[in-house]
Amino acid sequence: MRLRVLVLGLCCGCPDTDLWDETDARQRAADLEPPRVVAISLGPVDASEPPRGISVLPTIDVTMSEPLDVATVTPAAIRLTAAAEKGAEAALDVVVSGEALAVTSRERLAPFAEHVLVLAGTLRDLHGAPLADARGVAGPFQYAFVTGDGTTGPPTARLVSPEDGAAEVARNLDAIVVSFDEPVWGTVRARELSAPCQGALTCTIVPDGPLEPTTRYGIDLAGVADADGLAALGADVELDFTTAATLDEEPPAIAPSACASNETATGPVCASTRDVSIALRFATSEAAGVWARAGDSVAEDPRASMEHRVLLEGLEPETTYEIEIGARDPAGNEAATVRVELLTTRPLAPVVITEVYADPAGPEPAQEFVEIHNRGSGAVDLEGFVLADGGGPGAAIGAGQSLAAGGWALLVSDRFDPASRLDPPVAPSALLVRVAGSLGTNGLLNAGEPVVLLDTAGAELSRYPNFLAPRAGVSIARASPESDEEDPASWAYDPNGSATPGAPNQ
Repeated sequence: MRLRVLVLGLCCGCPDTDLWDETDARQRAADLEPPRVVAISLGPVDASEPPRGISVLPTIDVTMSEPLDVATVTPAAIRLTAAAEKGAEAALDVVVSGEALAVTSRERLAPFAEHVLVLAGTLRDLHGAPLADARGVAGPFQYAFVTGDGTTGPPTARLVSPEDGAAEVARNLDAIVVSFDEPVWGTVRARELSAPCQGALTCTIVPDGPLEPTTRYGIDLAGVADADGLAALGADVELDFTTAATLDEEPPAIAPSACASNETATGPVCASTRDVSIALRFATSEAAGVWARAGDSVAEDPRASMEHRVLLEGLEPETTYEIEIGARDPAGNEAATVRVELLTTRPLAPVVITEVYADPAGPEPAQEFVEIHNRGSGAVDLEGFVLADGGGPGAAIGAGQSLAAGGWALLVSDRFDPASRLDPPVAPSALLVRVAGSLGTNGLLNAGEPVVLLDTAGAELSRYPNFLAPRAGVSIARASPESDEEDPASWAYDPNGSATPGAPNQ
């Protein structure tokens, strides 16, 4: 049975609801308002982006505008599906109590994957009106979300602003921000200050005046828990900061950083431009949160830090953008806005690196591989593409290699053995793209090195920046093809303890 429904608060001794008298009929005819979803515990009902970090064993609380007819709450009416796997549905328990629905998955969802909760248009209110959207149009309600890392332990907290352990924090702090790796409920406290968390990933305490001078403020998470009732833990033993003796009235300044080889110095920032994105890296004179804007694209880094990287996405190729960059310190002082002009590149192939296997259990370098994925809607001709490493570019891919839309491929040596018993099995559907000799200049270093995919003209398409040291027989996998490849959090040792060559990362 895929759906179990429990109805709370049924009326005992009430008249038979199947027997309509004339008054009932008039009441039903007068109800012209269809039922709508007015709240959902995962995030805003009208969220523009799917909320992330959701538990792999979620309980999703849905609030309707009015009670539903429980007879319409059927397996076809409430479904939880994996976006990437058509037909894959989770077994659910649904508790109906008045206007509230509590939808609980009875099985673990895939981690780091998008899922969709669907409430079908066949759901009806007590007067027979079908489910409608916010505009009153009858039809299904769909809500997408992305699961977290699949851990079953308690939620982990991180002090975002000010930084954990920070000293000399401004007394006129405008906010204390604590983030979690999954939604939590409860109250976060810092001495006499507090803020509620209601299914949130971030909880913000707003002081109503200056903090005490030279005082330690510890973050109290007692009573904060996830949907499973597990109590929240700090990133370390405890989270805290210490205030300064005086107020901070000096604004931060945006300062330059040393640029990497794939970056260009532009004013005080280091820029890495592609066709539809621009990454900016820079420093600030004191710990601050920062933002950048290019047209309609806005990126933020709210952490109170002195080193920053922001990624502007959704840009147009071959377009010059005037980019505004700002900073705000924890006391609310704002830096003078910096403006730079940057040109995006010509259109690039939407092929990205998703997995790196640099230290195989089998023969080296023959059994190494780099997995790539086509994020686009059309096939990509790989002829002339090159995989480069710390030593420079390797051999070019030969003719006759095309990667289908949404497809996965393994870049491998011409000596790669997909049947090796020492290394993880290759997905049957995987495309093997063999290059002469070895990957990169002379195979991938076991000590680790950056790996870069270049197109025929030498333009950078994607990179693995070398955040983790390779482990024998274990790949380094990207959280998803859409994740920010320059963010260390986007890369991890394969959670299953081995590679997933030629298939989506698990």
